[in-house]
Amino acid sequence: MHSAVFKNKNRCKWIFVFLLLFLCACSVKKNYKVLSVFFDGVPNPEEKKKTAVAKAENGTPINSTGKTGRPEVKEVIRSSHPDFAERECKECHNIARANLLKGKGRLLCFSCHDKSEFGGVYVHGPIAGGGCSTCHLPHESKYESLLKNTGDQMCLDCHTPGDLTKIEPHEEKEGRTCVQCHLPHTAGNRFFLKEQSE
Repeated sequence: MHSAVFKNKNRCKWIFVFLLLFLCACSVKKNYKVLSVFFDGVPNPEEKKKTAVAKAENGTPINSTGKTGRPEVKEVIRSSHPDFAERECKECHNIARANLLKGKGRLLCFSCHDKSEFGGVYVHGPIAGGGCSTCHLPHESKYESLLKNTGDQMCLDCHTPGDLTKIEPHEEKEGRTCVQCHLPHTAGNRFFLKEQSE
């Protein structure tokens, strides 16, 4: 008889554990009342909603996660690599080999882009060194031509503004951009000028 009582207590204990595990796996939103009987500190989903509505009415921005703070802003994509936009990943990535790139640096770029367009008398340092990714992103960008930054700011990531203002044509640059006078990749003139300087 003592053994039967022990078995029943043991069975009840396992049923209770199973019930608790089942309740833990359930959604708090659906089972708040039941869960709050067994556990302290279960967050009331209705209170969360009321707090969020009150904060929104007070002018505190709420982002899509329901948290207060700066509202989420989705980046505007201005340029996309055509293969990426069309989900043709296999054009650059070896799908069979853990999505590794099919080539290194500019060799991969030149599998589509015409190499002759990047071989002039003067070649910009990143291009000569095979570093297209110094200035360009491979998939998409919020800037034109898959640039990592705005045109002029992209140039100023490497070229020091203080040094440039010492060069006479750069003294009064107001309203002009770098690419109005300079080519970004290769050129037939020194300093990548579009026209020969006098």
